[in-house]
Amino acid sequence: FGSSLGSSGRRRPHPRPLRLRRPMGSFGGSSNCNTEPSGTSPCGSSNDAVARRRRIAMGMSSVAIALLILAAAIWRDQVGLNLRVGLMPIKRQEDVAEAFTDAARKDGGRLINYHRYPDRFMSVLAGCIQESGCRVFLNHMYKAGGTSLEGLMFETFPPKDGRIRDTCCEEGLMSRFRNNRLAFCSAKFSAYQLEGHLFEEVLRSCLDINRDVAGGEGTRVVVITPLREPIQRSVSQINQLCNKNLGWRNNATREACQRCSYDADRSFWDDLAESFLNDAFRSARHVTGLALDGVEHLLIDTLDLHAFSDSLRIALASLNVRVVAPKYSNGESTKLCDFKMPSAMMRKLRTSTEIYLNLTVGQ
Repeated sequence: FGSSLGSSGRRRPHPRPLRLRRPMGSFGGSSNCNTEPSGTSPCGSSNDAVARRRRIAMGMSSVAIALLILAAAIWRDQVGLNLRVGLMPIKRQEDVAEAFTDAARKDGGRLINYHRYPDRFMSVLAGCIQESGCRVFLNHMYKAGGTSLEGLMFETFPPKDGRIRDTCCEEGLMSRFRNNRLAFCSAKFSAYQLEGHLFEEVLRSCLDINRDVAGGEGTRVVVITPLREPIQRSVSQINQLCNKNLGWRNNATREACQRCSYDADRSFWDDLAESFLNDAFRSARHVTGLALDGVEHLLIDTLDLHAFSDSLRIALASLNVRVVAPKYSNGESTKLCDFKMPSAMMRKLRTSTEIYLNLTVGQ
């Protein structure tokens, strides 16, 4: 025991033995924990816990990868203008796929939407108003705020020929136009409730006439196309169809309007949606896709009409042009029929909805 005694004869305490940490065999080391069955190994429970953590981590990684793939697919669809609404079929319709032609996309997009680019919209419109050789045409879509726009612009820029204020409709309007081309084309502002191909005839005719009047110099036309969410617009148009001038309609329309029930006349309302109601947006697509020299296209949603009216007052104040409030609006009546559109009929409007989204969200 002498070696453990100090010089004073007192016993020195033995030094504590050094305890080494057990190798972590559960993470790939050379510990004995990996050489014994888990039931007898002191590390068995630790190995089981680590294995569980590994399985959980792998499961979470798989979920994260799946979410990333889903997010990428959604992002791709939105950027590619492959927008979906409700229960629409995944396959795009052929006519919707042509909503934007290559010509309509050139120069970074010729379609200027007021909601997204109000300053650019007003700059183009005010520039045209100030320029003597420029004309403003309204491509009037039914029940999309066109009557309010007409009233605002006609009161601010009254035409010399009062017949130009009569903007309805189709062949009747085309007959008046063809007999008075110079009067229509020379007006600072004019509006047309026409199908797309007829509006194109007006546009091309006026470009030619105004160039001739200007001695071959360049002339410009700014086309304003109002838009409205298709389901709201369609319900509003049905209510106008059934509550205003019903006596002018054919027998099938009068009978369906009097019943005012989708289930009672399903085939009639489905046919109306697929043809007449969708045709309004097909016409808008046709007009906004016209890539003609000297033509610029402006889009405005019904929801932005009040803001636009204020913007117009501000923009024209510097030009000493006073904006006059319209005296007439095309109010909606539901006295005979207040139509309720079910989801089955809404799906018939998928062409309108996709064109609307392409023209608003997509540009």
